Amino acid sequence: MSKKHAIKSIFWLAVGILGLVLFGGFFTPARATHPVHVHLNCGDTVPTGSNLVLDSNVGPCDDSAFPAITVKSSATLDMNFFMVSCTLLGSTRIGIRMGTGATVKNGTVTGCKVGFVSMENKIHLINTVATFNSDAGFSLNGSQNELTGNRAEDNHGSGFDITGDNNRKLINNASTRNLQGFVVTGNSNTLTGNHAGGDSDGNTQEGFDITGDRNTLNGNTAKRNGAAGFALTGDNNKLLRNNIADHNVSDGFSIAGDNNMLVGSQPSNTALANGGNGFSVFGNNNKLTNNLADGNSRDGFEIVDDFNILTGNIAVNNQLNGFRIDHDHNALTGNVADINVGKGFIVSGIINTLNGNTATGNNEDGFNISISGHSNNLLNNSASGNDFDGFDIEGDSTTLTGNHADQNNESGFHIHTNSNTLTANKATGHLFSGIVIEAGAGSNTVTGNTATGNNIDLRDKNNNCGSNTWSGNHFGHADPASCIH
Repeated sequence: MSKKHAIKSIFWLAVGILGLVLFGGFFTPARATHPVHVHLNCGDTVPTGSNLVLDSNVGPCDDSAFPAITVKSSATLDMNFFMVSCTLLGSTRIGIRMGTGATVKNGTVTGCKVGFVSMENKIHLINTVATFNSDAGFSLNGSQNELTGNRAEDNHGSGFDITGDNNRKLINNASTRNLQGFVVTGNSNTLTGNHAGGDSDGNTQEGFDITGDRNTLNGNTAKRNGAAGFALTGDNNKLLRNNIADHNVSDGFSIAGDNNMLVGSQPSNTALANGGNGFSVFGNNNKLTNNLADGNSRDGFEIVDDFNILTGNIAVNNQLNGFRIDHDHNALTGNVADINVGKGFIVSGIINTLNGNTATGNNEDGFNISISGHSNNLLNNSASGNDFDGFDIEGDSTTLTGNHADQNNESGFHIHTNSNTLTANKATGHLFSGIVIEAGAGSNTVTGNTATGNNIDLRDKNNNCGSNTWSGNHFGHADPASCIH
C-alpha cells in the first residue's frame, strides 16, 4: 500500500471512531447502519441520517438549551422510554425540534413550552408522550407528517396543534387534560382513531377544534371535554365512519362552517349524552347523513342556517326536540325522531322541505310548524304515538301531502293558521280529531284526505267552515257536517 493510501485509510478510520462520541452537542457520525446507544445533553443535535438510542434522561434543560434536543433531517432518535425535561415552564424552550423526515419514538417530553415541534415535512412520531408543556404538547407546522400512538396530557395549551397541511396519518393519538385536545388550523389533514378525553376526564375546552378546510376525520372519539366534542368552523371538512362525541359539556358536534359533510353508513357519527345539542349546524350547505343523536340534554339536531341537507339521521331520547329547524331552505329526508322529551320535529324557518321522516313516541307533537315558520312543505311523513298532535301547524302557508298520523294522543292534523293546504293525508285512531281547523284560521284547503277511527274525524271550529274549503275527503264523522265534504 502506498504511503498516501495508508494515511487516507487511517484518516477515515479515525472519523468512524469519532462517530461514536458526542462533541459539543453534536453527534458526528452521520449515517450509522445500526442503532447506536448514546447519552445526550441539553442542547445536543442528532445529525442527519443518524440512528440513535438514548441510554438515560436528558435535562432538566434551562434557557441555554434551545431547543433541548434537535433531530436533524432523516435522523432517528429512539428515546428508549427515557425523558427530556425543561425547567421554568412557560419559557421559550422547545423540547424536541424535528427536521424533514426525522423520526422520534418511545419517550416523554415534559415541562417545556412546546413538547415536540416540527416546521418541516414527513416527520414520524411514534409512541411518544408530551406532558406539562405550556403551549402545546405537539406542534406540526409542516406537511405529510405521521403521528401514531402518541399521548398529550396535562398541557396548558392544546394537546396537538396541527397548523400544517396534508398530514394524512394522524392515527390513534390521545389527548387528555389539556386546554384543547386537537386543534387543526391547517388544511387537508386526516385524523383517524384519535381520542380527545376519556372515561374519567377530558380536555378543558373542545375535544377537536377544526378551523381549517378539507380535513377528514374517521373513527375519532371526544369524551368528557369541557366544551363541544367536535367544533368545525372551517369549510369542506368530512367526518366519516363513526366519530363519537360522548358526555361533552356542550354540543357533541358544532358545525359553523359551510359545505361540511358528516356522512357514512349507519351510524356515521354519534352524539351521546352531551350537555348541549347532539348536532348544531350554524353554517350553510352542510350534509348530515346517517348520524345518531342519543340522550343529549338539548335537541338531537338543531339547524340554524340555510340550505343544509339531513338524510337518514336518528334522534332518540333527547331532552328537548329530536330535530329543530330554525332557518330556511333546509331539506330533511328519511330522518327518525323517537321518544324525545319535546317534539319530534319543530320548524321555525321558511321554505323547508320534510320528506319521508318519522316521529314516534315523543312527549309533545310529532311535527310542529311554529308560528314563525311558513311556506314549508311536508311530504310523506309519519307521526304515531306522540303525546300531543301528530302534525301541529301554527305557521301559515304550509303544504302537507301524503302524510300519515296514527294514534297520537290528541289530534292527527291540527291547523291553527291560514292558507295551509292538506292533500291526500291520512289520520287514524286519535282521541280528539283526525283533522281539525281552529276558530279564526281561514283560507285553508283540505282535499282528498282520509280520516277514520278518530273521535271526530274532520272538524272545523269556524262558523260554517268560514273561508276554509273541504272537498273529496273520506271520513266517518264530521263537525259540522254541513260544510265538510
